[in-house]
Amino acid sequence: MKKHKFILPVVVILLGVWLCGCGSQNHVYTETGLKNVAEKSLHKKYNEEFVVHNVWSKNQDVFYADCSPKDNSEIVFRADVYKNGKGVEADNYKQTILAGEINRILKPYFEDVFGRCYTRCKLGRSYSVELRIQEDQPIELQLKEYLHKYSDFIVCSVFVEMHDASPNDIDEEYVFLTSTLLEKIQSDICPDVVPDLKVNLWFVDEETLKKSEVYFQTNTSIMGEFDSELMKYGNIIGIYKDGKIDIDYEEYKKRRMRFQELRKENN
Repeated sequence: MKKHKFILPVVVILLGVWLCGCGSQNHVYTETGLKNVAEKSLHKKYNEEFVVHNVWSKNQDVFYADCSPKDNSEIVFRADVYKNGKGVEADNYKQTILAGEINRILKPYFEDVFGRCYTRCKLGRSYSVELRIQEDQPIELQLKEYLHKYSDFIVCSVFVEMHDASPNDIDEEYVFLTSTLLEKIQSDICPDVVPDLKVNLWFVDEETLKKSEVYFQTNTSIMGEFDSELMKYGNIIGIYKDGKIDIDYEEYKKRRMRFQELRKENN
């Protein structure tokens, strides 16, 4: 009888594991093991060495990895990698390189208007697009060729060190967002294309600005403690379609002033 009492709990536990989808395949993967799989899979695809910063599960067969090429830590991209070592399902390595060029061009313009800020740009729709451009071209020509071919969605995230803004400051910011920014994209990046655009402005204190600069050295998206930190502050999202932003002046001004008051409360 004692033997039966011992066997029954074991059977119940095994059945529960099987029903939860946590069978013999998923539970054996470790963080170190997945990082090794990602490094090997990316090396096989690109014939380069990579550093993998973070890994987490996408589903039973695939995991996400935040990665950088070993010789360029400024590039941080995401890859979807098969857990069994079959290879890379999708990644945006090449698109991240091109987005870095966009960021290099646009950053000084944001700084001129908003003051000290941290900027990062990415190309939004083409995560799984395998680039078919001439990679021996200068980066500027690759970018123009890419935007002409894919008409992609440019996302600009800007973390602004908040300061007391006068009405004139807010006027200048809105003129920049509604017209100057698009003019600079056309004059400096791609004259014949008006890509869809999204600008996400975060208004933060000096410490959080520094955290953002460190955070994105190893992360591709906002999660965890950093996400909670940002929730204390305000952000304005502007989405452009056919060259027009979806937020009018009065709404921008109202939200901008509200975030200014929110900053004072947090401090």
